[in-house]
Amino acid sequence: MEPEKLREYLSNGAVLIVQLTPFKEDGKVDYEGLRRNTSFLVEKRHYGPLALIPVGSTGEKYAVTDEEWKLTKVK
Repeated sequence: MEPEKLREYLSNGAVLIVQLTPFKEDGKVDYEGLRRNTSFLVEKRHYGPLALIPVGSTGEKYAVTDEEWKLTKVK
């Protein structure tokens, strides 16, 4: 999303949710768990715009590879 459009979107009362990153026992990102968590948050929102901030937003960026981080980005 272009910065201008993002600024407009967020200024219209968007709720920002910082997501925790689920990991598997082997230390890799649990993408299925992330999908379930994301779906839950989207389904439970009751009003207005929503901005989800996954992987790295709560300090766990050090624990994921650049490739894992890229795989979580919405295209």
